[in-house]
Amino acid sequence: MKPFKRIFELSLKQQLILAVILLFEITGTVSLYFILKKKEDAALTSEFIANSKELTASIEKEVSLNLESLNSINAFYCVNESVSREQFKNFNSTVFDRINSIQALEWIPAVKFEDKSIYESMAHKDGLTDFLITERIDGKMVAAKNRDLYYPVFYLEPLIGNESALGFDLGSNQTRLSALQKAAESNKLVSTARITLVQEKSHQKGILVFGPVKKREEVLGFVLGVYRVGDLVTRAIGNESNKVCNLVIFDISAEEGNQLLVQRIEENIPALADDAVLNYPKGLYFEQTLNIADRKWLILTTPTSSYLDSFSNTADLSLIISIILSLGFLYYFYRNFREFNQNTKNQLVLETTVDERTEELQEYAHIVSHDLKSPLRTIDALVNWLKEDNKDKFDKNSLANFQLIESTLEKMELLISDILSYSSINTDANELQDVDLNVVIKNLKSILFIPKNISVNILSKLPKIKGDPVKLQQLFQNLISNAIKFSDKEKGMIEIDVLDQGSNYQFSVKDNGIGIDEKFHDKIFKIFLSLDNNKDSTGIGLAIVKKIVTQFQGKVWVESEVGKGSTFYFTLKKHSDGIS
Repeated sequence: MKPFKRIFELSLKQQLILAVILLFEITGTVSLYFILKKKEDAALTSEFIANSKELTASIEKEVSLNLESLNSINAFYCVNESVSREQFKNFNSTVFDRINSIQALEWIPAVKFEDKSIYESMAHKDGLTDFLITERIDGKMVAAKNRDLYYPVFYLEPLIGNESALGFDLGSNQTRLSALQKAAESNKLVSTARITLVQEKSHQKGILVFGPVKKREEVLGFVLGVYRVGDLVTRAIGNESNKVCNLVIFDISAEEGNQLLVQRIEENIPALADDAVLNYPKGLYFEQTLNIADRKWLILTTPTSSYLDSFSNTADLSLIISIILSLGFLYYFYRNFREFNQNTKNQLVLETTVDERTEELQEYAHIVSHDLKSPLRTIDALVNWLKEDNKDKFDKNSLANFQLIESTLEKMELLISDILSYSSINTDANELQDVDLNVVIKNLKSILFIPKNISVNILSKLPKIKGDPVKLQQLFQNLISNAIKFSDKEKGMIEIDVLDQGSNYQFSVKDNGIGIDEKFHDKIFKIFLSLDNNKDSTGIGLAIVKKIVTQFQGKVWVESEVGKGSTFYFTLKKHSDGIS
């Protein structure tokens, strides 16, 4: 909760920025997730459906191949007046060579009651001494009851493993009898619903497929294919469980509760009950209906959990990575905002402290200036009294000494004034004004003492500058005064010019005075540095110039040669907030 509370310590603007960033991150992350998820689901669905179609096609092909074998046996009976047991065996051996998923192929003659014993005798002659037309009662095989017509299993291949089915009367079971009658009426292959085969020893569901054999319109019997549905599926798709699909087959032509034919599902999924009803699952599945003889089978597949787990999880992974990156990005901005606020706070404290100290120093400078000037004035007054009271008593040397004292006192007072001016540059804040520099120079000409042999000229019209008029005047005053002090020519010249450099103005103050040695070009702008013993020079004037120009975001330099004069250059920005 603590980091959450700290968010409210940010400014409203910063909170809004974080909210917008968070909104974009959420939108981008969710969009990316759904785009990748959609692609993954599409790829998963496509692969699953392709695999399901392949399985379904394999099963359909296998069933069709088995049913074709019945049609071939039917055609064999149609072209032969009679078929012996040996002929039936030999013909079907070729079928079994091609198809090994058939449980049994049978010949089911239509036997009238009066011919029952004849068929039994024929079987005995073929070596089946125990042959008897039977039916199942209470799970046991017994002699068939008397009825008008029997449909016994007379020929059977392969016999081994199917012995219990030999002689069984299919007409004794209503499901089988209904299929026989339907096949006779339709003259097409007819399949039973799922049944338990007579010879079944496991728990597979079986089906019987009948094909009628007729002569003119008389039904001579039926060729019969016996199939285990599970074996058909295994033959089609293999014995190993499919790693992609769970498979369930329903006979949707049958009554509810009797539809489930086979299921090939993962071990971790509960098996369907024997009387399970077709129920479509939620989520991804595939279905296809097959026509098996006269019935409809529905093949239903669903993806296995192992297939879903093994499929690429790029979308989930990208979601996790995006969330981590988004939180990191958000935290980066949050931390920067906090650091910025802290730095701003520290800066305000520092500026407040500096302002307080500067104000104290300024006050101190004024006090010191006053306290230093008072004794100087007292000394100056005492010297004057001594001179006046004893003007006839002092010799020339004494008067010269008094003159030296007065000159020194004057220089000290000037030094104190310059120091006060220098220290006040950054603290005295006047209202910014549009200052016409042409007027400033004009005023300086009337204020400054300019000897008659020195001319001050403006070469180009000077611009208007927004700034503190006092400091701008102080800037030009110091440069012009400096040029006057160090003029040694019979005809002195001071020229002021300006050059527009786009974002700033470059000013120049040129004189033809004594000049400055190149080694002092940088040093002269340092405080208290004076290159001669001129009584009017304190070594602070050019330091003040540099401080004012720097405050105006400009720079100052000099080009000079000894004996040929000096040119002081300085720049002032046009669109600055001005000197204040």
